[in-house]
Amino acid sequence: MRWAASCSPPLTMRSTTTALNFSADGFKLPDAQEDQLEQMVRHGATRPAPTGRDVGCIRTADDAITSYLSFACAAGGSGLSLAGLRVVLDCANGAAASVAPQLFEQLGARVIVHAAEPDGANINDRCGALFPEQAQALVRRTDADVGFCFDGDADRLIAIDETGTIRDGDYTLGICAHDLVHRGELRTRCIVGTVMSNYGLEEMLQRMGIALLRTPVGDKYVIEEMRRSGAILGGEQSGHIVFLAHATTGDGLITALQLLRVMQHSGQPLSRLSSVLTKYPQVLLNVRVRERIDPLAFPEVKQAHAHALEMLNGTGRILVRLSGTEPLARIMVEGRDPHAIETVAEHLAHVIEHAIGVTTVGPSEF
Repeated sequence: MRWAASCSPPLTMRSTTTALNFSADGFKLPDAQEDQLEQMVRHGATRPAPTGRDVGCIRTADDAITSYLSFACAAGGSGLSLAGLRVVLDCANGAAASVAPQLFEQLGARVIVHAAEPDGANINDRCGALFPEQAQALVRRTDADVGFCFDGDADRLIAIDETGTIRDGDYTLGICAHDLVHRGELRTRCIVGTVMSNYGLEEMLQRMGIALLRTPVGDKYVIEEMRRSGAILGGEQSGHIVFLAHATTGDGLITALQLLRVMQHSGQPLSRLSSVLTKYPQVLLNVRVRERIDPLAFPEVKQAHAHALEMLNGTGRILVRLSGTEPLARIMVEGRDPHAIETVAEHLAHVIEHAIGVTTVGPSEF
């Protein structure tokens, strides 16, 4: 059975529950090292354990919030003032709740706070970057200048412009890339996105002579490619944006400050800045599968995929992949003609469903 995960143009979300492993340099461990650790645990591998002082010690960082606020302000750039701005903050009842209101008030903004009362169970509960509609309504109701939705651990950001329009990570990448080029600070003529990054972003970057390097979905893969290619900006449509000049991973608050810095320096509202990018319509469908096999390994699916590309005739893009967390085949079709991409997506879903689909369905996100 299949169902649509979004309509065009989409706000693509990706929510997973995973353990995060960081190396001593502050970057996430690559898959190969995580696999090696997993095998060591599975097979009972042992190594000499540290003793005494070598074990290390626990240090309570009583000044953690103060230190972070100083760090975030510095990342926003000297001279950043939010005086006179009305800003909606949706803290997702998570990590941003204790710091985001302080940070934006400290910079002079009039802050309207939503979902900043975590109780240990309400994190991401119909709020934040996963569910920006409440903050969207709040921006419109309060006539705010901008809104920012963080996710539970505050590494993602979905922005809302002053008209109440949701602006995902593709818009953030486009705006910040355009600003970096304008200021002559894009040292390497590339930024990093994923296979889900909208072709409209790639088209916009091409006009500026910038390459979009695509990776699998996951901010870890984005960062790995950034380090390999020397890119200083990368991210995902879902709102993970990485500014390697400031942090080794995504930070939603820093991302918000970067957008605000561009707004301040340009004198333009977020809606105007967002006009640098025209997104292509996307259709996203999920097909629940009975076994985790690459759908394109089946001849009939591969043939349907080739036929679909012919139907689009060079005016679109198709992605068929397995979910990394669920028994689902993901289908994304993107192009200029909404009717054509819907037809193509439905046909591909039908073929995959016939090849390896099951009849049970449930809610999910692409």
